[in-house]
Amino acid sequence: MPLLEVQNLQVQFQTPEQTVYAVSDLSFTLDRNETVGLVGESGSGKSATALALMGLPPAKITGGSIRFDGEELVGKPAEFLQKLRGQKMAMIFQDPFSSLDPTMSIGAQLIEAIRIHLPLKGKAAYAYALELLKNVHMPTPEQKMRQFPHELSGGQRQRVLIAMAFACKPLLLIADEPTTALDVTVQAQILDRTAVLQRQHSSGLLLITHDLGVVAETCHRTLVMYAGQLMEAGTTEQIFRNPLHPYTQGLLAATIPLEKPEARRQPLPTIPGQPPSLTQKFTGCPFFPRCRARIPNLCDKEKVPLYSLPSGRQVRCLLYADQRSGTSSDVSSV
Repeated sequence: MPLLEVQNLQVQFQTPEQTVYAVSDLSFTLDRNETVGLVGESGSGKSATALALMGLPPAKITGGSIRFDGEELVGKPAEFLQKLRGQKMAMIFQDPFSSLDPTMSIGAQLIEAIRIHLPLKGKAAYAYALELLKNVHMPTPEQKMRQFPHELSGGQRQRVLIAMAFACKPLLLIADEPTTALDVTVQAQILDRTAVLQRQHSSGLLLITHDLGVVAETCHRTLVMYAGQLMEAGTTEQIFRNPLHPYTQGLLAATIPLEKPEARRQPLPTIPGQPPSLTQKFTGCPFFPRCRARIPNLCDKEKVPLYSLPSGRQVRCLLYADQRSGTSSDVSSV
């Protein structure tokens, strides 16, 4: 049984003027000790998915199922979800500065989180908070316990959030752009400590990022989202060696392979156009206006299902409809 099983998830945001259809018909699984990467352009629904999984506003689940450790979460009261968060599910948010209280010291914030979820008080809570900072290799942790968020660097603030997230040894960790705005050396340190703690606690990790290099190095499987829909899914090796969906191909083409330094002298390929507005539902493929392999009067007219291929991969593209039965026509270069 998967640790996390999402089926046909629908997520909306409601504003006074309009409805935003942030996630449409999303399905995937995540196991213990597994790292799954969720990638896509800004506005593709990645963070909305994370908020929905955690039961946090303003994401509103309007359909589908979220089963965590065998238990259905959709429809559960807020009190149940609040107790679950922190104890069995935890999240590292994009911006560590805005996620920490500027009026409280680092130690006070860690101790507050510990006291809410664990039977520790006084010196025991302080000692455990200090241990958490040491576990994420925080320099001078005793001093950091007395300092405030503005006195720490971005990488140090992110270490605090990781320490807080792992305080209760959660089964599921969601990391939403955990290395944004950090230099590559600090990125590597943060990802390394997250991976070590994940292995120690046998947690499942959903890593949301724009950095395809990070995904290639850390994730077992990769999910590619666009306009709130899952466009392609497979092992990370499958996705990077042979991307199937034209959108995935475009994303990977816009990166510079380290083994090809001569490519740095060439203009980077881009995907023409802009992602569509999510204030409308799509009758066909949302990627149709930008797709170089589009089929007029077909891709824009029919709702495109998520095809499961014999290789175990999934792809939402009509080019692969004939491969459901195991035919092997090669369209990866389309």
